[in-house]
Amino acid sequence: MKKALILSALVLFAGMVFAQRPVQTSRNNNQATLNKRDASGVNTAAAKPKTYSYTITEMSIPNVTVMDATATVRQDGNNDRLKVTVNGNDGINYYIFDANDQAVSKNYFKTASTTIDMSSFQPGEYRIQLLDKKGAEKNYKIIKKQK
Repeated sequence: MKKALILSALVLFAGMVFAQRPVQTSRNNNQATLNKRDASGVNTAAAKPKTYSYTITEMSIPNVTVMDATATVRQDGNNDRLKVTVNGNDGINYYIFDANDQAVSKNYFKTASTTIDMSSFQPGEYRIQLLDKKGAEKNYKIIKKQK
């Protein structure tokens, strides 16, 4: 009799514990996935990718020989990339400088245009310097902002 009472009490207790937990259906599993959070409390599963906008203006720097070639720098669609085109000139070096005028990236492109991936750069102010083989240059001020 004592064993039966203990057994029934355990069954009753287990039933109460499981009755308080909702049954995980596939819908609940999807909801649980959508509510995953990282250590800082940010909902990582439902987080949208960050998007950025760019303000790009040509800079005039005193005592600099300006490139004769037509150059354009613009955002490549809605991506975190810049499209650089230099018409009438091949073999362009480009440098990216941060707000402290420290070079943070440099590269070379042989064709008339290239795409620069800006995803590794934090929002802020940058300068892109385009430099041709003769040493002439064009400079652009880039402001990267998160939307």
